[in-house]
Amino acid sequence: MTERFKVELLDEALEFVESLDEKTREKVIAFWDKSDKPDTVVISTHGIIKKTAKVPKSEIERAERIRKEYFERKSI
Repeated sequence: MTERFKVELLDEALEFVESLDEKTREKVIAFWDKSDKPDTVVISTHGIIKKTAKVPKSEIERAERIRKEYFERKSI
């Protein structure tokens, strides 16, 4: 069977994911890098455990910053 995509975790995200129980681990969301066709890469930036229904703005900004840095490093 051919892989449809591969998953890469940055160190900080890997440490966080490994600290989670299996059920919670399955709920982790990541962004997609489709720039290297035919592969699609799923990138996990970091993780948080939400205590409320709303994601803190600082965590959204953090994820966006890491995503931007990823693509900037990739283009070098």
